[in-house]
Amino acid sequence: LGTYLGDGSVAVDPENETTYVLVSEEAYDEASELSETERTLFAVRAGANEAEVVADLSGREDPRLLFTSNGVLAMSQQGDSEELLLLDRDTFEEKQRVTAPTWYWGTRQSASRRWVGVADNDSSDYDLHLIDSQTLDTRVIPHGGDLVEAMFLNQSDRLVAISLDEATHEARLLVYDLNLLLASDFIKLPGSEHWAGAIIDVTVPDVEWDSWFSFTWVGISPDDRLAVFPVKKWDGEYEIGDSDPDDYQLIVLDLESAQTTIVPRAKGPVGFTPDGSSIVSYDETDSGEQRLLLIDALTLEADSEPVDVSVDGSISYFVSHEGNYVVVASNDGDQSLVLYD
Repeated sequence: LGTYLGDGSVAVDPENETTYVLVSEEAYDEASELSETERTLFAVRAGANEAEVVADLSGREDPRLLFTSNGVLAMSQQGDSEELLLLDRDTFEEKQRVTAPTWYWGTRQSASRRWVGVADNDSSDYDLHLIDSQTLDTRVIPHGGDLVEAMFLNQSDRLVAISLDEATHEARLLVYDLNLLLASDFIKLPGSEHWAGAIIDVTVPDVEWDSWFSFTWVGISPDDRLAVFPVKKWDGEYEIGDSDPDDYQLIVLDLESAQTTIVPRAKGPVGFTPDGSSIVSYDETDSGEQRLLLIDALTLEADSEPVDVSVDGSISYFVSHEGNYVVVASNDGDQSLVLYD
């Protein structure tokens, strides 16, 4: 439901199967003797034999296209600002245009496609913003800590967030229903930075931020039963980069019971098999050997498999669409793959 528009990348609207493609061309201005990149967004309607010009994105960087419930949202960057251009999905007419003084990163959408979550890359704390595609109003997600990560559930408009307080070394896990927040006009608790009406609000002690954390590292099971947060346990001092294998852990939050469980010696990002039966993670032995971890989603017991590819740092992996294979790759140019059944 969202596509980075590099040259030649194709994005297809799931509602009407209109295909979008960005074409870039270097243009030379004789008056200024400067070259600039002209970027044109084209669309081809389903069954059509010609393309239509949709938007001029010349001079803009990092173009992305999102198919929201209110139309096609083109996001792009120019200088210190981010432009949100909302287009009608049938006529391609401009519905709304908003410029924000930031650079957005890591776009994600809610199940209904009304809400867009983005990271504010212009903030030193990397705050997360929530964009309402109906109005293009933007709200900073309040959390009260020093750092925050969040992800939408797969099947409902609920937002799962983790907030970390570097003074108390506590992680606060929050779950909100965005429809309920909208109905209450996103009111906050008295004397608090948090929105009122959290469905889940639990605290986990002795937690440290994983410095390689990214917006996509809150793992949500396909059935929306579990949320998994890759973190480190607090050991008395902050560590940036690779740490002792014992420092890494996963916080697993049961979204039905609000209970939390720690899975030790496991790193993120995490994945899930499509049936939700296994959490996919990895760890490292004391001798530096990388291992793939397949964690039973019910018992949280982990089976480890040594990764017999040359690895420098960490592995990359993905789960096949059917879920019967996990493909592991090396990150150091070895260019080998291992398929685990």
